[in-house]
Amino acid sequence: MSWFDFGNMGEKIFTTPQEAEQKIKEHLEREVHQFTDIVVRFDEGRVLLEGKVPTAEIMEEAIKVTGGIEGVVGVDSRIEIVSPVSATPEPEYYVIKKGDTLGAIAKKYYGNVMKYKELFEANKNVLEHPDRIYPGQKIVIPKL
Repeated sequence: MSWFDFGNMGEKIFTTPQEAEQKIKEHLEREVHQFTDIVVRFDEGRVLLEGKVPTAEIMEEAIKVTGGIEGVVGVDSRIEIVSPVSATPEPEYYVIKKGDTLGAIAKKYYGNVMKYKELFEANKNVLEHPDRIYPGQKIVIPKL
């Protein structure tokens, strides 16, 4: 919890205390991108902000935008910084067994033996040649 004092100046976005919470929330939704689950409480010029942001910079922006509203004298921040979920899936691996070929592995994972080329390209750091694979080698199965 952090308290920020701003005084009473800035852009006028509400005219009565009853509409302050909704107007401040709408203003934040327009002005501060990536600020989610926004909750605004307004009491005699003091604003309590809750919600989630991916970075400290966006949290600071939300506080400054709120403090720049006429009628707001201070901001109490209870904004949570949450890291965005990685869009990169964990790679899948396969350990080569006796009798395996890249073509057979490609057929198993992709339904097409000719995709062995993609398997080889993705595993050049492990494999010297597409026809030279050995039991125990661990290869990555790239998403195609």
